[in-house]
Amino acid sequence: MPQIDGASDAHADDHAAIRRLDRDAFGGDRSALCDWLFENARVAVLRNGLRVDGFAACREFGRGHVIGPLVAPDVSAAMALVFRLAAPLTGQFLRLDVVEGDAFAQELTKFGLQPGARSPLMQRGETSIAPHYRTLFSQGFC
Repeated sequence: MPQIDGASDAHADDHAAIRRLDRDAFGGDRSALCDWLFENARVAVLRNGLRVDGFAACREFGRGHVIGPLVAPDVSAAMALVFRLAAPLTGQFLRLDVVEGDAFAQELTKFGLQPGARSPLMQRGETSIAPHYRTLFSQGFC
């Protein structure tokens, strides 16, 4: 995968911003989930000056690794996060649970990632996830 500038490893000072971004994108407080990610995943962020504008987490999962959640303001920012986290995983199984039909999902196919199994995206009520919520946490937690 090509290298795109802009993403870096998260630091402890980024945790509050990551919790806020996740809450705003997901529509609910998942602080406990974010805390779990800080302990069990590699987390990358996108910075705009001192502000964190996006984040993604990568962790071991099943046959390899999974990237998610991923929150980014646009497709190129999302790709920068993926490249940052995927670079050391060349040749290994990598899973991203993306929102079907999103431009980000289409962009991933240009770099060799292909759609696998499909599953429904469930929601309660009329509110749906924010458009900058690019990948789900994953279908399986552990």
